[in-house]
Amino acid sequence: MIKAGMRLTLESGHRESTLQQTYRCKVVEFTEDVIYISYPLNEETQRSAFLLKGTKLLATFIGYDQNVYTFPTEVTGREIKGMPVVKLF
Repeated sequence: MIKAGMRLTLESGHRESTLQQTYRCKVVEFTEDVIYISYPLNEETQRSAFLLKGTKLLATFIGYDQNVYTFPTEVTGREIKGMPVVKLF
């Protein structure tokens, strides 16, 4: 379902509040329980976002079947995989 190169949209905060932030990124690599993404870009400021370990997010992507999929996730750390990446659970 998820493949390297897919675009993800990440949302943090509450939908009803002004604290909600939206980010976009791409999947670099994935395993059964970890997704490695490029550093997310804040859609409002157009700058790279620094997400702290433990940050809870809602991820959304459009599958190859053109359906929209959403899942809750959490930042579990950072690594270098040819480039700096963020690990999501």
